[in-house]
Formats: sequence, structure tokens, C-alpha cells
Amino acid sequence: MVVKEREKKTGKKESLKNKHGHIEKEKKEIVQFELPKRTPLKTVLYFMGWIVVFVILAWAWHGSEMRPIELFTNSANSFILFKDFFPPNFHNWDSYLAEMLITIQIAIWGTVLAVIFSVPFGLLSASNVTPVWIRQPVRRLM
Repeated sequence: MVVKEREKKTGKKESLKNKHGHIEKEKKEIVQFELPKRTPLKTVLYFMGWIVVFVILAWAWHGSEMRPIELFTNSANSFILFKDFFPPNFHNWDSYLAEMLITIQIAIWGTVLAVIFSVPFGLLSASNVTPVWIRQPVRRLM
């Protein structure tokens, strides 16, 4: 294909035979792509966005009291907690049941709210349903 187009442009017939006399299928041309240049302002905003993301993650890490090193330094507490499960003690079974029901209620409401909000947000972020000025903010929100 490339050879035929080149023949049309130049008016010369090119041989598809290589130096050994074998016929080559096509000659391929190498196309080079250039990355778009970023302005200094875009670069600064890009890195500032990542800094904001990492600050939010650090804030959430601290607020949830995640300390993975304590899994190893205080591993004796994990064994004590595991040991307390056996034999099971159902002395406070009514409080255990109440806490399990609260957990199930939270899971149910989380699922219901996710289903309720997923349909309109899915439609609002569909490219064949909404214009770009609605679609893009909704996609960014999600």
C-alpha cells in the first residue's frame, strides 16, 4: 500500500525485491510522535494537585489511626485478642447482637444509596445522553 502511494506521488515504479531477490511485502515508514509541551503553569498545577492528593491521604491515614508497624511491635496483643475468641464467651451476647445489627443496617443503607445514586450519575456521565458541560463535572465528581 505504501509503495503504491509513493509510486503515484513520484511517478516511478519501485522494486519490491530486496538485495537477495526476495519480494518484500511492504516497506514501512517510521512515524515519530512528539509529546505535547507543558507550560510551566500547567506543570506547577499538576504537581500541586498531586501534593493535595497526598496531603488528603496523609490526613485520612492519621484520622483512621493506621499504624502498620504496631502490627509487629504489638503482636502480643493480636495473640491475646485471638485467644479471647476461644472458647467463645456469650456473656454479653445482647450487645454483640446489637452491634452486628447496626453493622448490617449500615451495609444495607450503603448498598441502597449506592444503587439510588448510581443510576442518575451513570446517565449524567454517559457521552451519548448529556452534553460535555454536564458530563465532565459529573465524571470528575465520581
